[in-house]
This record gives sequence, structure tokens and C-alpha cells, in this order.
Amino acid sequence: MGKIYQGILGKVSGKVGSVVGSSWKGIPTVRIYNETVANPRTAAQVENRGHFATVTAIGSSLLASIVKPFWDRFALKQSGYNAFVNANMRGLDFESIPTTIVLSKGNLAMPTISPSFVQDAEDIKVTWNPNERQRYDLSTDKLWAVLMNKDTGEFIGAPLYTSNVGGVQATRAAGTGYLKDADIPDTWVPAANKYALAVLAMREDSTQVSLSVGVTNVSYVG
Repeated sequence: MGKIYQGILGKVSGKVGSVVGSSWKGIPTVRIYNETVANPRTAAQVENRGHFATVTAIGSSLLASIVKPFWDRFALKQSGYNAFVNANMRGLDFESIPTTIVLSKGNLAMPTISPSFVQDAEDIKVTWNPNERQRYDLSTDKLWAVLMNKDTGEFIGAPLYTSNVGGVQATRAAGTGYLKDADIPDTWVPAANKYALAVLAMREDSTQVSLSVGVTNVSYVG
């Protein structure tokens, strides 16, 4: 049995008639209960479900490394994961995922990058102009990378480091950063035209993040 608290304008708990009351992240919500839910499968609906599955799979693969640090703090009345999914359901061109994927949304910018996959070291080296900065950018902004396997559509995220064996996290001022071999799946072998990468920036105190849309093809050094 459902209950209405504080009169008719108060919150609803449980099912009252056709109304179901609940709480989501501390926010009282109500919805209409429908006993006969249809499952239409028009071409548009099937396509939309496929798109949703694609976005949620990407978000899940980047949840710990990118979504939580870059989205959770700035999401309003929703989780960072939901904000990531919503942004990409609205803005992603599913025919051109590498150029339209929204990886972070903020005021910071990133300079043009030149990533290369080095076969011998099996790591990825990324270079950029450390002096190419815009209004909100600081030399101390810390950097992350998101790597896409274009063959499989899979994504991984990890910090960029000052050395190919680790060291400290790279900042904008470094001009060079490495995505370590240990952070790249063993099955992702170096190859030409197979990978694309984006760099994301975050203020040292985590109060600002970059606007990062799309990934850049990784060149291959055999």
C-alpha cells in the first residue's frame, strides 16, 4: 500500500492508484504505473536501442578512468555516467564515432596533439605544443588519454605519464606524455590505421576539465 506524506502536495511512497512514488538520489519522483507495457520494434526504435547500447558500453569501459573523475563532479541531479550517456545520445554521430564522441565537457582546451604508437616499446607517445594555451588553461593542468580501437569500437582511458615506464603524471607544460604499455590491453598490438586517441585535461585541484570531443588517429612507428 502506498502512502502520501504531508498532505496531497507531499511526497509519495509506494503505489497510490496509478501513481508510483520513489526517491532517486534524494529527489522525490513519481511515475505512472502501466500494467500493459508494449515493446514496439519499429526501425527507429531498434536503431535507438542499438545506439544506447553502444554509448552505455563505452561509458562502462571508461567509468573508473574517465567518467567518474571528469563527469561526476559536474553532473546536476544525475550521475556522471548518466551525464556522459545523455551527452553522447544527443551529440554523437554514430556513423562517425571517432570524430564526434564527447569525452569531457568543460572550459579548458587542448592543443593539437600528435600521437604515435611505437612498436618496439609498445607504448604510445603523445606530443603537443606546451605554449598553446587558451583563456582558462594552466601549465599545471594534468593530462589523461582515451584510446580507441577502431577495429572493435572499444575504448580505454588512463593518465599520461612523463616517461614510457611511468614516473609522474604529465602536465600541459611537459609537451610530451606517454600512455604506458601496461595500460594498453595485451591484445591491442601496434598497427597502422587501427587506433585513435584524445587527450583530456583537468585542473590540478579538479575544479575545471577540458572540452574534449573526438579522437585523433595514432600514427604507427614500426
